Amino acid sequence: MNESAKPYLAAPLAPPPEEFNADALPDAIDTNEPQRKQSSKHLLELFATLYLFASIAGGVYYFETNTDASLDYIPYIIWGQGYLIYLIMAICCNKTRNYLANIKSCNEYEKIYYDVKQAGGYFVFHVECYHYEMRITHHTVRDKEGRTRTETRTTREKVITHTATENIIPVQCQDESGHIEEIMDQKSVIFLKYESRYLFVDQRSENVLYNSFDNFKRHHNRDQFQDASYRFVIPGMVERLAFFTRDPVSGGYFYLFGFLGMAFPYGLWLEGRISRYTVQITKRLTM
Repeated sequence: MNESAKPYLAAPLAPPPEEFNADALPDAIDTNEPQRKQSSKHLLELFATLYLFASIAGGVYYFETNTDASLDYIPYIIWGQGYLIYLIMAICCNKTRNYLANIKSCNEYEKIYYDVKQAGGYFVFHVECYHYEMRITHHTVRDKEGRTRTETRTTREKVITHTATENIIPVQCQDESGHIEEIMDQKSVIFLKYESRYLFVDQRSENVLYNSFDNFKRHHNRDQFQDASYRFVIPGMVERLAFFTRDPVSGGYFYLFGFLGMAFPYGLWLEGRISRYTVQITKRLTM
């Protein structure tokens, strides 16, 4: 084992309490009431749209003021990068896309919930070992007079040498989410976000998770640096869903208006038709 490794816990666990009080555990709830969320202001789409317009204006200004014919391609680079960054922010990084990718009828609302409720859960451990290397590269550059010269550049690059993943399945996983309540809302679309949490039946079970994770990191300590993390997974649980209550909705308009540079006005229009809620899924674990 490499003694110089410096493990880093990306999702740190809080230290276990000195004494475990079973009476302090929260009781299982009888009913699970979806919690209303605030409407989104779509600031990401707004920033992306403003950046696109600024890139268009900048490219037009350069096109009109440039006197060097050899640099006529510059406006196209400005327009291209502006549109590319706009697409990344307004479509790829837009959480609305995740909701619209999972459109369901309101008749499926309870079935989806109880399917998740009946599912068990498990932990996924992941580790990545790496070190850094200095790379020297040589580049030929040309100045305004057409003269060429060679530049030497030194970069620090991350080199990943080992990764590993392991699933840890609890001995018992008891659901304590309760019965779901209906969402009484008049909006056409419901954006529902599932959030999961887990509790332990006793201190021993919590210590088992700590010890298993520590052993996993030690076993896979293979290089100078190490990043390790874990997450709790409930099979079949989709984090973001969209339920239509009246007329079916389509995610096609999201992409249509997005590619046309109108992601922000579309987001505002859509926000007027939707309500946002969260539902929590709770599992109590015996390790």
